Amino acid sequence: MFNYFGYGSNINLISLNAKGVKPLCSEKAVLKGWRLKFNVEHWFRHEGGVGNIEPGNAEDFVEGVLHKCEDEHLGHLDLMESYGIGYTRTEVEVKTSNAVKKAITYIGLADYIDNECLPTSRYLNIIIAGATEAKLSPTYLQKLRSQPVKRIGNYPEFRHPATKTAVFTKASLNSNKNLTALGSAVFNMENCRPKLRCLIDLFGGKDMTLFHIKRHDSSTGKESLDDYLSGNISDAAKNYLNTYLHEYQKEFEYIGRYLFDEEISRSTKTINQSIKFTNMKNYHDAMPHGEIKEIFKDVFFVSGTMKNEFFGSMWQFSRNMTVIREDGKLSLINTVRLSEEGLAALEKLGSIVNVVRLGDMHGVDDPFYLDRYNTTYWTIPGMRVPEGVKPDKELKEDGEMPFNNASFFEFKTTKRPEGIIRLDREGGIMIACDSLQNWTEPDQFFDKGTVETMTKMDFFVRANLGLAWLHESEPKPVDFENLKKIPFEHALCGHGYPLVNNAAKQYHTTFKRMFNV
Repeated sequence: MFNYFGYGSNINLISLNAKGVKPLCSEKAVLKGWRLKFNVEHWFRHEGGVGNIEPGNAEDFVEGVLHKCEDEHLGHLDLMESYGIGYTRTEVEVKTSNAVKKAITYIGLADYIDNECLPTSRYLNIIIAGATEAKLSPTYLQKLRSQPVKRIGNYPEFRHPATKTAVFTKASLNSNKNLTALGSAVFNMENCRPKLRCLIDLFGGKDMTLFHIKRHDSSTGKESLDDYLSGNISDAAKNYLNTYLHEYQKEFEYIGRYLFDEEISRSTKTINQSIKFTNMKNYHDAMPHGEIKEIFKDVFFVSGTMKNEFFGSMWQFSRNMTVIREDGKLSLINTVRLSEEGLAALEKLGSIVNVVRLGDMHGVDDPFYLDRYNTTYWTIPGMRVPEGVKPDKELKEDGEMPFNNASFFEFKTTKRPEGIIRLDREGGIMIACDSLQNWTEPDQFFDKGTVETMTKMDFFVRANLGLAWLHESEPKPVDFENLKKIPFEHALCGHGYPLVNNAAKQYHTTFKRMFNV
């Protein structure tokens, strides 16, 4: 246990809780012989100065709150107060209502002192609210209320730069400690100015949206990301986040968009429902699709349509099936139901003998092909399968394959089964489902509304990873370290265009960006 004397924003329990510190108990206290100042530069220049104390004379005093804390919270305080950089720790004696007690507190270091600084009204309001709650003296409250403040100008609405950028999820953000997210934007802190280097430990690999919301003076301390996504935060807090987006962009490098897990959950819930098999005869309808194209000798590819509800609205987008021919026999990978005309064209290629499922989030059209062609059904152990159907064969690394000159890679750390087949042809062809994607631009199977939405969210990124899959399956970096060991030249994915030539190098860049491997 330790006692901590808070005199600035850490008087306020909502603000202190937002920093990850939850005291066992708190009481008002007075530190005699010291003066309150606001001369420590905030990390971000627009925020002006924050609290500090300096030795004074016998008549000087600082009122604050004495917090009794668990030892584990000292590390949180040190991080938040930039211990050893912006502040140092010192021990003081404070007087409570019934005793004199020793406590630690923080005082500003010379490199961060600027006596021209003023606090913002936001920062001062947090202190005043905490001081009022703690019942500090009326005289001291009046002193706080009379403190001059720094004025912050108006900022225009933040807009994402009109450049091709990546899309990040919690999993890919967490894997790179140089990245941080705020709102829907992701920033690289690696080359920030020296005084902000301390933020890499504090913000690195994290989404800071809720942190900033709870550090606003309008916060109740109970806000959630759902509140933010639904717009249920104060207009002042929205403006505050908008200001910080501009400041992040000044201080760091904007590199892409951020999708909250709460957003992706809404879409994956619908996806999960769409592949829930209850009656094998109740097949998923055939939807518009393209022609079957031969990408490489005996390797065919066809794109079709999928509709699902995402983020509260209906989306229409494309998905792909790959067909492998060997000795006149066809293996269908990532099935897409074709029209009767399309099936006739498929049957001309050979006899359909295998249905191969590489992703647990796909498979809605498997029952149709299993029944119609009485095929062998290949799945990954642990996959959900149609009711009343058992897989005939299991895909395993170094195990039996549906066709020759092929190998199987399995994601070992994911919550849901997913794999990739490598064909030992043309320098290596990777056939993926949801893990690897290559949506570079919309095709004819998208509707207008979906194109607009996905364009705004930067879905159309070359050699990308599946965002819904990342959220639902939560792969770890080691899977991508292992995947990098497999040589290949081309990729045929469940979503997007065939990536022909130099595919491995392009995906390796994505692995580095998203998982730092």
